[in-house]
Amino acid sequence: MIGRSIEDIDVKENDYLKNNETILSVNNISQYGNFKNISFDLKKGEILGFAGLVGAGRTEVAKTIFGAENFDEGEINFKGSVISNKSPHEAIQKGFAYVPEDRKQMGIFGSVAVEDNITSAIPSEISNKFGLISKRSVSTKSEEYINKFNIVLTSGRQLIQELSGGNQQKCIISKWLLSNPSILILDEPTRGVDVGVKSEMYEIINQLAAMGTAIILISSELPEILSLAHRIVVMREGQITKILDNKDASQETIMKFAISA
Repeated sequence: MIGRSIEDIDVKENDYLKNNETILSVNNISQYGNFKNISFDLKKGEILGFAGLVGAGRTEVAKTIFGAENFDEGEINFKGSVISNKSPHEAIQKGFAYVPEDRKQMGIFGSVAVEDNITSAIPSEISNKFGLISKRSVSTKSEEYINKFNIVLTSGRQLIQELSGGNQQKCIISKWLLSNPSILILDEPTRGVDVGVKSEMYEIINQLAAMGTAIILISSELPEILSLAHRIVVMREGQITKILDNKDASQETIMKFAISA
């Protein structure tokens, strides 16, 4: 359908990576019972993959960085300052965005129109001076991304729950891109979508990195991780067992560190 195997897609380098600018440093954070001593750096324009078996703690780490869960020890440094995101709202204000693994439960408002979903993370930008939502702003801002990502729908007022899984996922990513994030966390972003949409998603992710967005990519699909991530963090039972450069990584190498310390 896309003319070549997804496994043959090469990792894209970009100009931001050449500057080697660290935007996020996670230092020995622990959440009792879920993960321990997690440390890594994330650079501007980098796609940092997180691999591991189910239950390795990848999603819990992501939620903690985004402020959806607390951590008990350690430190998070963002753009040179120590931070503690106490809630997703606080994280969003700082420039974090999170596309969750559970699309239907956490990613969308199912019985709400597509354009209202897409603009739901930027209330101040779609409101007038009296605090009332401007329908024109909602339509204008959502239409840009509906066109950019080729979202298939009947109109912007169609309920998002009526769209296919792939088009719902595009809407979720559109929502967060409207917030202009510095860091985008993608948790299983292509789960449940067909191969054509998956290819489109890969293009979007690479384009975002090329624009300087720092991306944390959690995926259970090793070909996906190897096709997109510049570096790969491997986790096992709540701990990091290895951080690999893409050129040194293979499915066999990743699995070796995912099943043994």
